[in-house]
Amino acid sequence: MWSRQAQLIETLDQVNEFLDTNREVMTGVITSAAHQHFSDSRERMVEHMKTQDGQSRSIHADVATKRRLREQLIRTHIRPIAAVAKAELADVGEMAALTMPRRRGSIVALLAASYGMAEAARIHEASLLAGGLAPGFIDGLVAATDALRDSLSAKKQTVGLRVAATAGLINEARVATKRLRVLDSLIRATIKDDNVLLDRWMSISRITSRAKPSTLVVDTGDSGRDGAVGTSEAAAEGLKAA
Repeated sequence: MWSRQAQLIETLDQVNEFLDTNREVMTGVITSAAHQHFSDSRERMVEHMKTQDGQSRSIHADVATKRRLREQLIRTHIRPIAAVAKAELADVGEMAALTMPRRRGSIVALLAASYGMAEAARIHEASLLAGGLAPGFIDGLVAATDALRDSLSAKKQTVGLRVAATAGLINEARVATKRLRVLDSLIRATIKDDNVLLDRWMSISRITSRAKPSTLVVDTGDSGRDGAVGTSEAAAEGLKAA
């Protein structure tokens, strides 16, 4: 995905340069508003890519934070409580909630087990304190559990932002590609007698011809699928609509 969109951004840069360099030739063919469309599409794509990259980095950071908080919860809070409970409260009814949770359980299951342990520990707080746990151990357990829970919420928000940026990037790339196809028809019709300029344009937009002369295609690198456009007259109408 990234490489395809990056290639399209590079193509849009070259298109803008081509239009600027050949402004006199394009006068009356490509309006300043149409030219601005390409610049705007390029800028929006870049912003979406920046957001996508930033959120991807944040996701990796969130995963590392989640792992750290998980280990801290288990080693610093759950394991000591389970050890003391096993020694001091072997026969109480709440013992199941005061044991170590499953080693390979989900984060959600760990959160549930941790909150359950806090509730069970309150019932036998005096015995657990007498067994060696420090005062405030229950509050510490709850705080560590809350921190892990909050890290999951933060990750979900980050993933949501990344998904939105990816969707925006894909949509903007489609719009830019459609406009590029329209532009291709207009430019080729205008410079059809200038082989040097035409070759330059074709090298920029990577345009190939189909069997029918009235149909043009632009290779956008989208999984090898080319999109056809109609004649220059139809393309002109499409550009006005865009």
